[in-house]
Amino acid sequence: MDYPHNSHTTTGTINVHFDTECRQVAPTLSTEGTLSRSRWYGWEHLSTGKGGKANARKLRVVAPKSCATRRL
Repeated sequence: MDYPHNSHTTTGTINVHFDTECRQVAPTLSTEGTLSRSRWYGWEHLSTGKGGKANARKLRVVAPKSCATRRL
């Protein structure tokens, strides 16, 4: 996992990556991760990323969150 950062490919988006790596090829490799932030009332869920591969050693899953500002 890495820290949330500005997306390098999508303007106005924050990403967090969840990387899984095995020494050997796995018949099924899957992972899931969430992007959350601490609030006064507890943790606020922002985004979930999940994915899977067959016969793989590595897998990257991204949980993106749009940062579009709203005007009132």
